[in-house]
Amino acid sequence: MRFVLCFITFLFINSHFIFSSGIDSLVIDAILPLQTNDSVQNNWQGKTYTELSQAYDNNRYKNSFRAFTIAKQYLQKAKQDLDTIKLADAYYMLLRLNWEQPKVALSYCDTIINLTKNTGHKYYPARAYIGKGIVSTDLKKNNDALEFYLLALQYAENSNNLDHIVACKHNIAMLKSTLGKYQEALSTFQKNLKIIKHRDTVNQFLDHYIATYYNLGNCYNRLGVLDSAQYYFKKGIIKSFSEDSKKYYPELLFGSGVNNFLRENYPSAIDSLKKASGLIDPILNNDLFFLNQLYIAKTHSKLNQHQKAFAILKKIDDSIDESNYSSSIKDAFTMLIDHYKGEEDQESQLKMMEKLIRYEQISQKREKVLSNNIAKNYDTAQLIKDKDELILGIQNRSKKLQYRFLLIAILVIATVSFAYFYYFKKEKKVYEQKIEEKYTDLIKKSSKRTRSSKQIEIAPEIVENIIHRLTKFEENQEFLKNDLTMANVAKKFKTNSSYLSKVINTHKKQNFANYLNDLRIEFCIQRLKTDQKFRRYSIKSIALETGFNNIQSFSAAFQKRIGQNPSDYIQNLNDQ
Repeated sequence: MRFVLCFITFLFINSHFIFSSGIDSLVIDAILPLQTNDSVQNNWQGKTYTELSQAYDNNRYKNSFRAFTIAKQYLQKAKQDLDTIKLADAYYMLLRLNWEQPKVALSYCDTIINLTKNTGHKYYPARAYIGKGIVSTDLKKNNDALEFYLLALQYAENSNNLDHIVACKHNIAMLKSTLGKYQEALSTFQKNLKIIKHRDTVNQFLDHYIATYYNLGNCYNRLGVLDSAQYYFKKGIIKSFSEDSKKYYPELLFGSGVNNFLRENYPSAIDSLKKASGLIDPILNNDLFFLNQLYIAKTHSKLNQHQKAFAILKKIDDSIDESNYSSSIKDAFTMLIDHYKGEEDQESQLKMMEKLIRYEQISQKREKVLSNNIAKNYDTAQLIKDKDELILGIQNRSKKLQYRFLLIAILVIATVSFAYFYYFKKEKKVYEQKIEEKYTDLIKKSSKRTRSSKQIEIAPEIVENIIHRLTKFEENQEFLKNDLTMANVAKKFKTNSSYLSKVINTHKKQNFANYLNDLRIEFCIQRLKTDQKFRRYSIKSIALETGFNNIQSFSAAFQKRIGQNPSDYIQNLNDQ
């Protein structure tokens, strides 16, 4: 999908110029899709590069014809000045106006690469390779896209361009998402978000910032961590409105709709998905459009509106062929198969099954090759690089520690000598006491920092949701099940173990195990007081009835809470 792959820094270069001899032989003029009027062209003559680039940015979305005219003037000026990088800028301007014409866009990319491949420039040719990757992805040529992103990453790392490194890794993470490797993709998006937030470039890269919110939410949706997904979708939507940047608003609406669908909140899901449907361009964002339609159909099906669902699924079927099929919309075909099976239309059922098998074979073959290439050409290389950096870091740390210990030793000897020779013995005692106080204070501060660093930030709405679920958990006496673990309770709550543990520790003032045991023992006590038949159960049966797996753990929890073992407590009740 274009919106998640166009993570590229659209900045025009204002750094050092790089000149090259024989420029005319390097320039490959791409096909220009529009014709300019000479009188209009003359309006921009005599302008500086900065003025032209600013005018281009102002007109790119408002008036594409004017933007094209400005880019042509920029190109002519660069040719006259024999400025290689300004020529690349001009072709990049034209490229950005022609994303929807793959052949033209690729032609511009190749021109930029031929111009700049030997310049060692900070921005080129990495940008052109990223552009080729985006176009290849749109054409479903994911293996070609990976190759171009890897080339771009190599140039970006050689020039130490962090913006392009982030862009390349983002786009490779999106390719991983198409393979279902959401945990790996999630890690990349989290790192990218941290980089953007900590470089004070949020406003400069606002669209990328919001797109990363969407991708984080999407990965969490796919991984079933729905509260975290909801958090990022809400943050993205709020940021879109507060900064008046609605570029990714349809995608965020879609993600929020899917989140509500997974939460079984179907009315809210259908509302968000239908709003998104009216905003997604089916031509510019083909994959997202069909995926959104699929979830609308799924929601109608859950609401028992099966004819509405079938009508949408049939439109998807009519619009999909081998060239634009992806596994993300597989459910559309499986739902149609189930529909025809229910209608006992075996002929249509068979045709749909044959079609799905054919599409999946083609898709799986593409994805298998892509997965192998990512593992071989990216993941392994990255692992080796990380290993080398780790070894170098350990070596540097070791050298620093040696120097530090040597310096400390010298300082200690000097200090002791000074204290011994220039102070009275009673002052030595005072000196040592001060050193001890400083050391203790340092330990305390370090401990506070350690405790602080371990704290987990949780959005207020997530805390409120977990507390609500804990209340229901207690009211419905779900704690009596004897197979409960932190992980499966968190999964039932549609959150993660870290969040659940944090809320229980903060709001229940105890850890998960003690919280569970206290609920069970309290239930047991109340039932023993009111149910004489229950008192006649064996201790093992009482333990199992109250959620414990064995007598030992039950007796220990009972003794800890009541101060006496279960047998004595029951005997005292019977004697009353």
